[in-house]
Amino acid sequence: MKEWLIFNDLILLFISLGVFLITLFVLPRIRKIALKFNLMDSPNQRSSHDTVVPTFGGVAFYITLVFTLFITQVLDTKDITISLLVSLTIIFFVGLKDDFHDLSPKMKFLGQLVTVVILMSQSEFRVYSMHGFFELYEIHPIVSIVFSSFLFLSFINAFNLIDGIDGLASIIGIVIAGSYGLLFYSIGNYYFLAICVAVISMLFAFLRFNFSSKKKIFMGDTGSLLIGTILGLLTIKLLSLGGETYSALAIYRK
Repeated sequence: MKEWLIFNDLILLFISLGVFLITLFVLPRIRKIALKFNLMDSPNQRSSHDTVVPTFGGVAFYITLVFTLFITQVLDTKDITISLLVSLTIIFFVGLKDDFHDLSPKMKFLGQLVTVVILMSQSEFRVYSMHGFFELYEIHPIVSIVFSSFLFLSFINAFNLIDGIDGLASIIGIVIAGSYGLLFYSIGNYYFLAICVAVISMLFAFLRFNFSSKKKIFMGDTGSLLIGTILGLLTIKLLSLGGETYSALAIYRK
């Protein structure tokens, strides 16, 4: 047992350093490509900048998330890695297309819906009980899928909308992933803890460029949709945990 915990800690350390270094390495190269092909974000009424800035920083997020899922397969006891990879790939291309050329709201929503439907095929991401909230306990399976999908889509779009000020989306993402990471660590779920660690590392590395005056780059819709999807699935996962798990968490906190 002790050896297994040490192994998990080494994986977390490897992911943390690996994701941070990969993001630092990839972002400047993406920025050069964006400058070369004039792939820029022009300021609008929601923007905090008054000049054009290279975008597509979310491409680095996708690369590091694929790296994370590859490494964490050894921790995946529910066989959900493939579903995660497929769904993240779909939302990545939706965001990428939107950054290249604005997608219509219908097409953007359709891409998000397909992403959520794929994840809903896994029972890991369905909320079956409200654990007494509003005096609700068991939820009908169909209602569970609809409710979970609604929460998921709301989270993705909410995170996408807050990406308008330098560092805002990244810092919020770090806070949420850090809080969730502590919860997953408390209940011994190292698979989702590793994903939280990866999100924190990539966003910290991204802030190095997002706050820069000379090497600034934005995550774009590619990045905000990816991070929104990851944080959404982490939220749904925590909500889907059974009462026994929350009891274990309460005991741990005492």
